[in-house]
Amino acid sequence: METYTSIVIILLLLLPEIAPQVISHSDSTNDNVSQPISQKDSTIRVDPLDNFKKYKGGFIITNKHYWSSVIFTGIYGYAIGVLLLFCGVLLATINFCCQSGEGRRNNKKIFPSYNFKGCDVWPVPLAIMHMILAMVFSGLVLACGANFNYQARTSVNIMIKTTNDASEIIKNATEALKEIHEDLMESNVGVEAFENLYSTADKFNSTAENIIEKAAKNKLIINKALKVV
Repeated sequence: METYTSIVIILLLLLPEIAPQVISHSDSTNDNVSQPISQKDSTIRVDPLDNFKKYKGGFIITNKHYWSSVIFTGIYGYAIGVLLLFCGVLLATINFCCQSGEGRRNNKKIFPSYNFKGCDVWPVPLAIMHMILAMVFSGLVLACGANFNYQARTSVNIMIKTTNDASEIIKNATEALKEIHEDLMESNVGVEAFENLYSTADKFNSTAENIIEKAAKNKLIINKALKVV
């Protein structure tokens, strides 16, 4: 009986501090979610916002460097963009030259084997080249989109797993409180301590259920957004 009485006294002293500690623990878990997840999300990506240095911060959805490293298409995407810009400038220059008589004479001297009457033939190879570049660029965009989709789904799965682990910890604490609650029922301890312990266990259980429900709802919303993308 003395053992149960001492347990009740300790619980009464700790009950006002249990809930704030659990809440602060969950908040710190959310704030430091990158620490456990960074071990799982070990992908090293180039960050264009940080002088193209390697991003190793892990999954942090509030960090702009994380999203820039995920969306970044790499040096090949920028190279294709510069090449397309160069081809556009070249096409505009040739078109401008073909509109003048001097441009026609220069074209005949440089390309004597072609008939450049009005420069009708010259845009054909340029159109073919642009078509090939467009196909390559489209393939690169599709590949980068698939990579982004994979990274996003992986991040969502990691977030769901972390949420489930947190809710499991809260449920384990709830089960421990319920066991103490049953022991207190057998020992006929005071009603006030009995009700406080039961109320705390019930709050823990409802908190765990709310975490799981919100995580499932957010996962559904993100999956719908990824289907649209």
